[in-house]
Amino acid sequence: MIFKRQVTLLKELIYSRKYNSVQHYAELFQVSTRTIHFDLDVLEDIVKEYHCRIVKKPGKGIFLDGKENDKSKLLHSLQNYSRFSNLSPAERQIQILEKLVNEERLSYKLLSQKYFVSRTSIAKDFKVIKEMCSKEGVLLEYDNDGTFLVGHEKNLQSLLKKLYLRKFEQNYYRFPNNLIEYKQFLLDTDNSLPHSFIEETFNIVCTIGEKYNLADHYLISLQNTLIVLCLRVYRNKHHQQGNGYVFEKVQQLGTYFVANEIAEEIEKKLNISLSEEDIVYINECLIANGIENLNITSNHGYYSKLVQDLIKKFSKIINTNLTKDKKLYKGLLTHIVPMIYRLNNNIRLQNPLIKEIKKQYSVMFNITWFVLVDLESKLNIHIPEDEIGFIMVHFQSALERHEDIKKVLIVCPTGIVTSELLEARIKKYLPSLNLYEVVSVQNLNPANFKKFDYIISTVPLEVKNFDSNRIFFISPIPTDKELKELTNLMTDKIFNAQAFYTINEYNREVKINNFLLPNSIFVNNHFNSMKEILEYLISYLEHEDLVTPLYRKSVFDREATSSTALETGVAIPHGNPDYVKKTSISILVNSKKVHWGNEKVDIIILLSVAKNDVNHISSIISQIYDVISDRNRMETVFFGKSKENIYEYFYDHY
Repeated sequence: MIFKRQVTLLKELIYSRKYNSVQHYAELFQVSTRTIHFDLDVLEDIVKEYHCRIVKKPGKGIFLDGKENDKSKLLHSLQNYSRFSNLSPAERQIQILEKLVNEERLSYKLLSQKYFVSRTSIAKDFKVIKEMCSKEGVLLEYDNDGTFLVGHEKNLQSLLKKLYLRKFEQNYYRFPNNLIEYKQFLLDTDNSLPHSFIEETFNIVCTIGEKYNLADHYLISLQNTLIVLCLRVYRNKHHQQGNGYVFEKVQQLGTYFVANEIAEEIEKKLNISLSEEDIVYINECLIANGIENLNITSNHGYYSKLVQDLIKKFSKIINTNLTKDKKLYKGLLTHIVPMIYRLNNNIRLQNPLIKEIKKQYSVMFNITWFVLVDLESKLNIHIPEDEIGFIMVHFQSALERHEDIKKVLIVCPTGIVTSELLEARIKKYLPSLNLYEVVSVQNLNPANFKKFDYIISTVPLEVKNFDSNRIFFISPIPTDKELKELTNLMTDKIFNAQAFYTINEYNREVKINNFLLPNSIFVNNHFNSMKEILEYLISYLEHEDLVTPLYRKSVFDREATSSTALETGVAIPHGNPDYVKKTSISILVNSKKVHWGNEKVDIIILLSVAKNDVNHISSIISQIYDVISDRNRMETVFFGKSKENIYEYFYDHY
């Protein structure tokens, strides 16, 4: 990227017909000569792209040498500076990817000129784009004419759908709240989409949503699907015939008539013709987005047993009987049947709250994954983190119905570090199944207090229409003694015995030091990648005969499906319990942080749980999260410590 000053300097060089000294330009821009030399070095790579060069002659100064025609092209390119130069790498990558999906062939040279960045920056962009494409089964290839995309139409459309959602996230840093918001965003920002496509698909999706009572994330996914399909069909791009089974059976599906009606409406309103394969694709997406497949009722008993088994397993792990919760059963059945269809047909449903779920419900999220391991094996599928998050919400809601789980608001001063430390310390002493929200004093809205059962505040509060007995005050950084007193006070005044039940009540359950040995703790390591670390730890487990050879693949599959890294700089990889002979916990402390999914980590805790210990997983995970939820505590426990020191900490505290 070049700065505005450097662009102006380049224009001065283009216009100049004589040599000027560096001092001349330094005075012109009111900067040092050293800064001008730096700017010239940056501009050198840019002018080369236009067959020009910056000539430096002692005693004379500097001059831009080149043909007038080339200088004219260079000057013309600078007119686009304000439009493209201020883009972040992520914004630039989205623009490049959009061009590729629209079947443009791109060269590094032209992109470098357009965006005013080096070819090295463009190469880094393509590395990110290639990774994004590969996740959708699309290849990035090149020939003499440039770089281009190759893939099946289904995969290309999936990539384009993800692109539109990513553009929204670039603008708002979140997933769309509802269908109307997403529609307006497309109308306001995307010039590549005909407005008639957006409006008509919106109307179709609204009708479907009302008829089948679909949630917003399903509606947004459906509109995305129909917009992209219409755009591609308009460009004469149609879906290829899929495998014989789906294509032959699709007309028997209960939703096919809905897909056919949608196709007829699209053809009538937008004057485009859909192929039979396009209608098959619409039908797949209808099922994937929660519209009931009426033909599935013939297998209702099979799916019913799958769901009942999941509920039994979850109930056993958390020591709470949810098997009689009809709402949980129906909710899981309604979600899991189309989920299986989605995964078997390579259709991905994005969970708009997955980041928040993994952060706020980390224990529950990982328990849910362990519950789903058997389902993955039975059906030979990998359930991605988005789907795990959806399923976890069903279990969490059931727990809230079953247990007297409280919503607690934590009010703290400004400062994200202080608030995260406070939240972590409060969670250590209060039940982990309570729901916590942290808010700063500046963002406090008394109108929202009624949504919470209790308030814990570090500052004086004057709250109207809220029971003062349900407000508790503590220090911004409370001591252990203060937190214990808070626990006793809340227990005595508020909670009955059942309400204060917590899944991390590990004083009465299994302790993690039972599975941790000094020899399984590795300190002062210097690995460079996630792969190196996992290979090392799993090799140790194999050598100790703690896991079978299949465990290695299950751990890597788990990471490919959903990264186990947390914001605090720790990863908790784990694999399929079927391949674990004896439960063990391995800890590795690395000298530097390595990339792990979208995070960077330097502490890795490999959790290998045997099938006969899965019922203890909630207790094990809760104890681990007690340590790793706070970065300061992690550094105290792990860094600069011997393996014996780390082992002694867990032995003394758990």
